[in-house]
Amino acid sequence: MVSRDEIAESIWGNEMLNLYSDWAIDKAISRLREKLSHLSFNYQILTKKKEGFLLEI
Repeated sequence: MVSRDEIAESIWGNEMLNLYSDWAIDKAISRLREKLSHLSFNYQILTKKKEGFLLEI
């Protein structure tokens, strides 16, 4: 399980407080989901409300 804050910190580092937005996180996850769908693997990124995201293998 990875929280939105952990994702923001990984993407933006120390600038996360200035650049963080839920929309940007959702867009990044959407892009990852799209890329994973093109692979032959059955990976899925699940959204857990108020907890974060989970990669299901």
